[in-house]
Amino acid sequence: MDAPSDKPIRLTERQTELLTQALAEATEQGPTSKSTETQMIRNPSVKPPNLGSKGPQKPTVI
Repeated sequence: MDAPSDKPIRLTERQTELLTQALAEATEQGPTSKSTETQMIRNPSVKPPNLGSKGPQKPTVI
């Protein structure tokens, strides 16, 4: 793996939309435990814990 770079990365418009949506969803879900975060990083197929069903939600439009 390469060393981290100080150069900014460029995202496409679609990547920016996906990142913004993921951040909004993570903010709504609240904090997760460090072990869950580590599992999600190591194995992306691990889903975050459902912290309570809020019923059907409309997609967030940003």
